[in-house]
Amino acid sequence: QNGDWHGDSYAGIYFQGKRQGSGIYRYKGVDGEGSGVFIGEWLKGEMHGLGILTYADDESYAGRWQHDLKDGLGVYKWGRHSEHSGDKYEGYFLEGHSDGVGTTAFSDGGWHKGSWVGGAMNGPGIMATSSGLVLFGSWLNDQPHGEFVQSIGLSSSTKTVVEFEHGEVKNRRD
Repeated sequence: QNGDWHGDSYAGIYFQGKRQGSGIYRYKGVDGEGSGVFIGEWLKGEMHGLGILTYADDESYAGRWQHDLKDGLGVYKWGRHSEHSGDKYEGYFLEGHSDGVGTTAFSDGGWHKGSWVGGAMNGPGIMATSSGLVLFGSWLNDQPHGEFVQSIGLSSSTKTVVEFEHGEVKNRRD
């Protein structure tokens, strides 16, 4: 069965002419870009319920969908064509964006655990860089903002308080 776009295809259940229930949608993409597959649940022609979407560049999302958007608990991995290639976010989504509590594993070995709003780190969290630097504080639009406790490693007894303003260090005290 043909999909919505030329070259796309759908194999699954229809109800009143719309994708409904379980099905597989294959995206052809343009010149190989954007090609991928969605395997999951549909409601009234939209991805809705549990599903896995993968693209040819290894970008993927597995989790809950609502009205064609990531919504609920899921795992998102950035693809090779992204500046965040290989990074992976596990947590909550709202209307297509990471939103709520989540964990990000960065491709260089660092990580962040904390609050997300509208697709960005916003609110309290803890981050460890691949070099072992640990920051505990609050983020604003993906940038450290306010007072942070900084240490080398999680169990270090030496801690420094660092004050950030939109990602820039403004003050430091031991």
